[in-house]
Amino acid sequence: MEFECTNAQDNTKHTITWFKNYKIVNTLNSGSTFDYIITEENVSIIEGYFDMKKEKITKRFRLKLDLKTLNMRDDMLISKGNRKFKLVDRKLFSCISIN
Repeated sequence: MEFECTNAQDNTKHTITWFKNYKIVNTLNSGSTFDYIITEENVSIIEGYFDMKKEKITKRFRLKLDLKTLNMRDDMLISKGNRKFKLVDRKLFSCISIN
């Protein structure tokens, strides 16, 4: 399934492609793509994450799409030195199904 999602703050668009039982792909306006590991998927929600590591800092990007309301949340969390992740940014999106 594929969704076009619009950021509520700045109107940027992301294309979310959900491969059931496999992965979620987030494609940005720039053409950059990011593969998310699925952590939950059911008739109501798909959720996943991916990590970017640089030295002792890990950035975790977590995506949650409500399949009933078609609202999406995109969170960025940071962990320094393997400590607990801390939320540093959250973006909200409205989505439409495009297939």
